[in-house]
Amino acid sequence: MHELSNELGRFISGAIDLDQLRAVFRGYLNQHPQERESISRWLRNTVEEGRLSATVWLTLRDLFDPPAATLESPRSAMQSKATVLARGQAQPPLFEPDPEVACETLVPNMVVKERFLLVERLGRGGMGQVFKALDRRRQEAHDRQPYIALKVLNREVSAHPESFMALQREARRASTLAHPNVVTVYDFDRDGSRIYMTMEYLEGQGLDEFIDARCSDGLPLAEVLPIIRGVAMALEYGHQKRIVHCDLKPGNIFVCNDGTVKVLDFGIARLIQSTDTRSDQTLFDPALVLHGLTPAYASLEMWKQAAPDPRDDIYALACVTYELLSGRHPFDRQSAKIVNERKLTPKRIPSLTRDQWEGLKQGLALNREDRTPSVGAFLGAFTPQSRLKKYALPGAVAGLLVAVGAVAVGARYYRVAVEDSTMEVLQCAQIPKPAITNAQQPRPALTAEQQQEIDDHIALARDYMLDATPATRVEDLKYILSDGPNSVTDILTAVLKMDPSQRDALQLQTDVANVYAERARSLANERRVTEALDLIRYGRQVLPSSQELLRLEQSFCRMDALAHN
Repeated sequence: MHELSNELGRFISGAIDLDQLRAVFRGYLNQHPQERESISRWLRNTVEEGRLSATVWLTLRDLFDPPAATLESPRSAMQSKATVLARGQAQPPLFEPDPEVACETLVPNMVVKERFLLVERLGRGGMGQVFKALDRRRQEAHDRQPYIALKVLNREVSAHPESFMALQREARRASTLAHPNVVTVYDFDRDGSRIYMTMEYLEGQGLDEFIDARCSDGLPLAEVLPIIRGVAMALEYGHQKRIVHCDLKPGNIFVCNDGTVKVLDFGIARLIQSTDTRSDQTLFDPALVLHGLTPAYASLEMWKQAAPDPRDDIYALACVTYELLSGRHPFDRQSAKIVNERKLTPKRIPSLTRDQWEGLKQGLALNREDRTPSVGAFLGAFTPQSRLKKYALPGAVAGLLVAVGAVAVGARYYRVAVEDSTMEVLQCAQIPKPAITNAQQPRPALTAEQQQEIDDHIALARDYMLDATPATRVEDLKYILSDGPNSVTDILTAVLKMDPSQRDALQLQTDVANVYAERARSLANERRVTEALDLIRYGRQVLPSSQELLRLEQSFCRMDALAHN
């Protein structure tokens, strides 16, 4: 009993996870079966006294079921279940009384809902098991990607009287998060006693595996930022829809083979409290009733069961960021509750600048009031921020926008407007640049630290540019290149402030303008002239002197004028 008490204490402090705790209990009960009842009673009392989360007891409870008197071998039992399912007969219950085979009830080659053929088990967590499955409907339709991920919820969650209704709502919320950095949820259904979700199938590895394999001593910031940025964009998108993830951790982050980062398992995500109490409220909140949280990544407020807040996710994101940069958890996997009691502080990461370290520390603040207020602000601590106002335009371009507005009034104003704006832009382009004016006063040579910072920024900008593909939505394109926190434009502005003649930054500015121009052409071909003009203006903000963008703008203005007359 003393051994189990110590391991339980390690779990509560975050030193081991729930799967490891379960393995400890299983091994102990196999060696001391006579203590099964007394240990079960001890755990129940611990929960009732409030010293242990109900989730732990629910996850361990099946280990205390008495073994059946006679049983088939696990392999033959699994084969018989597969045969029954294949014939379409009544399905056996999801869980068996034997603790040794309980978690293996579902096995490859079984069929769920007479549609999903299980191929292999991808993993198991506190909420259930995840399988790679062949969707026979997609296969019949010759879909290029017939595989999906199928998550079967465990019996503790499935057995709750209101779990199906509540989790169906949670799955519906997750399905509304149509974002490239959020795993796509297809459906939520039940098959007999099984409650399951279907999601897009991903190829790659979980961030927990990535950290174990590559982050023993931490990674450079330039390698970490693309991962953190992907997670941050997913969280920010969810927060805009009033959804807090509530269980962000490396195990719920996936790095695909193509480098895309996906956030998984919004299954216990919770809504930010709305001022409209008649809005879509969950009658049974799994995260609240089952106290589903991961000790090492849960904020102090989550331990206190406070209302969900985006800053809960920021605390978890800061922990993950620290882990990637250093190879270890900021508080040695101690829970925020223990950290608060022991007044622990994270050790500084030497590779970060002072501002970056202060930004990371603010994300790790134990109290919400002291924590970084938004995901964008957290990310901004690590990547350069432009000091220019986001939508500030040079006087010449502002004049051009006024002129374009006049076009909508009548075509007769078009010629004067474009000619005036063109002259202003050309005059602006002829103004000597500060770099030429100060040519006789050479700038001081860059320090090694500044050069490294420039190299890191250029590498980051190039990585962001990979997301600006022809398939990227227009709004996402503007977000990546101009509007989002630490956009490509912001990064390049910071580089050119340090070195106005930096060739890579100047070339990337041209590349950004070309991306806007190319997408604008495709929109114009679809007769979406207003949207095309909008993108051209974004391009002009990046590269005001571009003659190509000017010609496109004039052409689209003519098209727009004809459309309004």
